[in-house]
Amino acid sequence: MDFSVWGMLEGKIAGKVFATVDDLKAALEVAWASIDDGYLLRTVNSVKKRLRACVKARGSNFEILL
Repeated sequence: MDFSVWGMLEGKIAGKVFATVDDLKAALEVAWASIDDGYLLRTVNSVKKRLRACVKARGSNFEILL
């Protein structure tokens, strides 16, 4: 997954205090379930595009290929 997913999850639980790790996990699961499938699909497709460009550039700088 793209790193933006972590940012979105963090935003959904920001400012909350969790008494236990299990409480944090539960909040993250709820936040994950609320993410739009379309957003996740676009994120996955973005990663695929970046991986293909990286392979094409043989691991070198590939930002110009995007």
